[in-house]
This record gives sequence, C-alpha cells and structure tokens, in this order.
Amino acid sequence: MEAIWKDLSSDEESFESPSWHKDVLKNTENRMNDGIEEVVVWDTAKKNLRKNFE
Repeated sequence: MEAIWKDLSSDEESFESPSWHKDVLKNTENRMNDGIEEVVVWDTAKKNLRKNFE
C-alpha cells in the first residue's frame, strides 16, 4: 500500500498523460453533454461492475 500511495501522491507535473487520454476525456464529456452518459455514484458503479464480472 505504501508503494502505491507513494506513486499516486507523486508530483503530477512530472507525469505526462498518454496522447490518446485527452481524446477519450473529450469523447466522454461530449457523451455526457448529449445525454448518452450519466454520472453514477461510486457505490452504485461498484455494484454494477461486480454484477458484470461475477
């Protein structure tokens, strides 16, 4: 856990996102604006994911 936390809490300025990441985020934003996607609270999302992978 400590190694994971150390990695997650590192300086985000030194991390470069992959080039495709911006496109994926923009696509998701457009889908939300168009009503295709919706925000789901984390507990509900976990339950839905568990149903899909049981």
